[in-house]
Amino acid sequence: MMNEFMFFNGGEVACPPGWLRKLHSHSFYQMIIVYKGSLSVTMPEGDFIAGTGDIVYYDCDIPHQEENLTDQQTQIIYLDWTGPELEFPPLMHDRRGRVRIMADWLLSDNKNSLYRNQENTEDNLMQTLLDEVERNLYEHEQQDAFVPKVKGYIAERLAQKITLESLAGAFGMNKYTFLRKYKKHTGITPMEEVRVLRVERARDLIISTDLSLKEIAQSCGMSNEYNLSRVIHKALNVPPGYFRKSH
Repeated sequence: MMNEFMFFNGGEVACPPGWLRKLHSHSFYQMIIVYKGSLSVTMPEGDFIAGTGDIVYYDCDIPHQEENLTDQQTQIIYLDWTGPELEFPPLMHDRRGRVRIMADWLLSDNKNSLYRNQENTEDNLMQTLLDEVERNLYEHEQQDAFVPKVKGYIAERLAQKITLESLAGAFGMNKYTFLRKYKKHTGITPMEEVRVLRVERARDLIISTDLSLKEIAQSCGMSNEYNLSRVIHKALNVPPGYFRKSH
């Protein structure tokens, strides 16, 4: 992507049950990142539900409507920018949680305009965020049904002990064949995927619940809160408290 994207607005919105933004459109591009709950979206392409970790993309002048049809509060981040036309689908998923983190940084810098080159900094962050969205799409296109099945199997067992041997056995392979196939499709090993999913689950629980770090660690298959803090800091370069204090 060429560095011609200009970020100019963004923020966080809490959408209570029954919240509705009626049909409207923009003369700019907009992206919504759902980080808690779900959002019902109506567009010319059809209706869909965006859940936690999903990204909604609106092209210029495309009419759309958003509504919280659940009985729980939904929380979103929105980003507005101008620039070249993009070929993004209306619904995507932030598979590694990086888009959400970049959006947090972008909004934080926007609120604390302390730098002389603040506008360039924000535009560069927006560029990096869009590059990450594009990378998510590419990785998704490279996968076959094997990867989502493995990820789903792991996600259901995060609180349990997971080994390469147990994963390979569940899919009828020896561990070497399983390892090679998974890494070929994703670029990471199955056990690295386990760590990624544990970090994502822990981050989401920190943001969306009042559970203690000890309880979250146990539900994510980490031995204790100290190990949880170490793993999150290593993976995301921020301590667990960063997410809880921010929300």
